[in-house]
Amino acid sequence: MGTTRLLCLAVTLLAVAASVCAQDHSSSEEVILRSQFDDQGNPDAVLPTDEIIRRHGYPSETHLVTTEDGYVLTMHRIPRGRNSPGTGGNRPVVFLQHCLLCSSSVWVFMGPENGLAFILADQGFDVWMGNARGNEYSRRHVLLDPKKSQFWDFSWNEMGYYDLPAEFDYVLSLTGQPKLSYVGFSMGTTMFFAMGASRPEYNTRIRSMHAFAPVAFVGKMKSPIKLLHPFLAQSNTTLPVIFGHLPAGCSAKTVMHYAQGVLTGDFRLYDYGLIGNLKRYGSAEPPEYDLGLVTAPVNLHYSSNDWLANVEDVKKLADKLPNLKKMILVPEPRFNHMDYLLAIDVRSLLYDSLVQMLKNEVSQ
Repeated sequence: MGTTRLLCLAVTLLAVAASVCAQDHSSSEEVILRSQFDDQGNPDAVLPTDEIIRRHGYPSETHLVTTEDGYVLTMHRIPRGRNSPGTGGNRPVVFLQHCLLCSSSVWVFMGPENGLAFILADQGFDVWMGNARGNEYSRRHVLLDPKKSQFWDFSWNEMGYYDLPAEFDYVLSLTGQPKLSYVGFSMGTTMFFAMGASRPEYNTRIRSMHAFAPVAFVGKMKSPIKLLHPFLAQSNTTLPVIFGHLPAGCSAKTVMHYAQGVLTGDFRLYDYGLIGNLKRYGSAEPPEYDLGLVTAPVNLHYSSNDWLANVEDVKKLADKLPNLKKMILVPEPRFNHMDYLLAIDVRSLLYDSLVQMLKNEVSQ
């Protein structure tokens, strides 16, 4: 694999993703941009996830969990709906996991009408939102300094191997629930498939997994420039909120891991080069994830116009999953990658049917 080509691809992916977002606390131009957005009157642009939740009248909790390798992760919780009485009840747990460069805010920054976390809470679910290591809410470690490169030596492989199991253990222990439903978007699906293959014992704790824009194989990925498309149709009041929360941070190694998959077309552990692979894996190439071990019930939600989760790659993934329940094509030919979060009609196109599927799975 050509190092120069790989680096160029990784930089391109990262640059394009960042170009549609405003980085917190960086350049003066960005501070000015944030200030202009604030002046337009939507406070959600600068509020953290927990305060967005409370501002809209929902109960909000923040929980910390430490992974086996020492990363301190923040989870946000909406334990019940806005109009649900009291704190009691035995509500089924739904765990939401965000995409690359994002945070838990993506599930709430579209407000109660289109924010999936709010919708699920109002429909009777106990909603938990994860934050992957390295993002703005999970940038802590018991020993390592985030200002040092050693802290950032991880990709979505470690997020799947360490982060999700630690969060699942915590959530199920606290709630007393035997299983949870999982909804991941983009990198949130990659993390899950990595976990299911490398920590297969956790498959039994999943009632169902719903993958929005499922990403395991990315060999057919189209130009990332198309990521810009969904933002062009956003209103002046929504854009400030989106730009106020993205990007939320990630490691360069995370982007490089995706770049490796684009070049090889495979779903493998991180490629450290010949010598590094021999030391770590005992083989010249990194092992492929054994998707045959992902025995949790999986539903793949995909679209025909997705720049990253290409239909061919999604079908390749589907063929390798032993417990695939459904492949659901979003019924809108223009629906793109970020539309899973940002489309004005995402509720009618996707979320309403998801809610019904989750309810049916709980009742089974």
